Amino acid sequence: MNTKNLWTRPTGSGGHYFATPEDLDAAMEGDPFYDKNVPLSGVIFTNQPEKPDPFEQAEVENPGADFRKFLQETEDEKLAQAHTFYAGEWRVQIRYKAGKWICNASNQDSSETKSFTLANVGSDRDSAMVGAGNYLKKFAPLWRELSEGHLDTLSRIASEGTAMAMQNAAVEYVCCSLNKRPQELDNSNILNDPRYLPLLNDAAWFAFVHGKPDVTDAAQRWMSEQLGRRAITINSLFAVYELWQDHKLKREKGRLFAGTALAEQPEPSADEVVEQLDSLSDESLEALRIRTAQFNARRK
Repeated sequence: MNTKNLWTRPTGSGGHYFATPEDLDAAMEGDPFYDKNVPLSGVIFTNQPEKPDPFEQAEVENPGADFRKFLQETEDEKLAQAHTFYAGEWRVQIRYKAGKWICNASNQDSSETKSFTLANVGSDRDSAMVGAGNYLKKFAPLWRELSEGHLDTLSRIASEGTAMAMQNAAVEYVCCSLNKRPQELDNSNILNDPRYLPLLNDAAWFAFVHGKPDVTDAAQRWMSEQLGRRAITINSLFAVYELWQDHKLKREKGRLFAGTALAEQPEPSADEVVEQLDSLSDESLEALRIRTAQFNARRK
């Protein structure tokens, strides 16, 4: 077959070149495998206008446009599919649609659900996940409920019965509830933050009651009335408990000496007790507790 390459396309592809299809038929005459009705690959006719290659033309006018479009369409399809991740106790599903992130979250602890949209984070999924997590933090509780296992452990610590053991149990109660280490608690402002006052009070009450199993429900009610809404510490609970002991003794004395002059001695009101406690420092409270304990021991 007598052919020669007349020219080479700019794209670098080569082939067999003929002026017309008739020239190709003449060149292939006598070839038993040639069929003019079956196109041959690699044959280019030089006297016929070449059809423009749409991809090459697009590359000249806007290099990489088609490829970028293909990548964007592929990425959009991927982002439109739901993606699941976890943000704390929240299970979150996000998907990208019409320039916004559609988010659906469910709380694994409380079964609470939240649905919201993020519109200013672009199409970056990582940024959307961070944005969703930050939004859900607004609904997180300040502290968590402790498990039965945690409470059993803290009860054993407090059951030693000393003020130090109860103090350690109270600190551990707060640390476990906040998922913090004791040194982190010291470096935070939690102790001065009024939002955490209920937690601190619960911790002190838990440690005190489990350290002194003889504290009855009646004693707890009376002590709560005396303490009011003030911050509660182990020392203040010891001091008020000793006052409860005195109150109980006076009540018994009142029943014993009913109708006599001894029964007419006035008992301090709850406001007076609270005022007296507020005026004492921690050191004074501790001293009061020790003196009252010594007095009660001698009385027994």
